[in-house]
Amino acid sequence: MAYQKGDIVLVPFPITDLSAIKTRPAVVVSVGAFEHATGAVTVAVVTSRSFDSPFDYPLQDWQEANLRFPSWVRAKLVTLDPSQVRYRPGSVSVRDLHEVDRRLRLAFGV
Repeated sequence: MAYQKGDIVLVPFPITDLSAIKTRPAVVVSVGAFEHATGAVTVAVVTSRSFDSPFDYPLQDWQEANLRFPSWVRAKLVTLDPSQVRYRPGSVSVRDLHEVDRRLRLAFGV
């Protein structure tokens, strides 16, 4: 299945120190052409914990994205095979996706 930039997906996401993997929501940040060319999709972690960071973004339309709690997108990325996606509950709004893109550009200097 092809995923679109902005899709909310449940994926196995590694803990930062790689000691464990936890299934959690994430937002697709790569474009469909990337998935087509590489057979992979890149996602940013979604968390229900607020962090005081200019790189984290509080989703304004989290309920419309079918998330269960107020959520933040963090600039923690993983690229994985699309077969690892467990479920696709929804998509972020256009305004949220625009701000996620802005925060990622800020975090990675691109």
